Amino acid sequence: MSENPKNVLRIKFGIALALIICASAGWFETTRALSGNTLSWVYAFEWPFLGIYGIFMGRRLLAEERGTRPKKLPEAEIHSDERLEEWNRYLAERHKADQEKRAD
Repeated sequence: MSENPKNVLRIKFGIALALIICASAGWFETTRALSGNTLSWVYAFEWPFLGIYGIFMGRRLLAEERGTRPKKLPEAEIHSDERLEEWNRYLAERHKADQEKRAD
């Protein structure tokens, strides 16, 4: 799968826009926090984290667009559990009995 240059450009533009917004909002909240607004300290630290998350997601989108997906974790093996199967059979029987009871 080849990358679409328009999509790559859009993703990069989105990343840049997100960084500009997060940086300016972080700067704004930092100046408010330094002037005495204590609640702004939370936002002063939140905006940079949102910017980092934007970079992370943008890189994943670019990798997906280029067809180079990140490594997946190995899938867990599914083992047959005899007790679980017995429990599911019991529930199915109870459900069937309830349905028959309601039909009468």
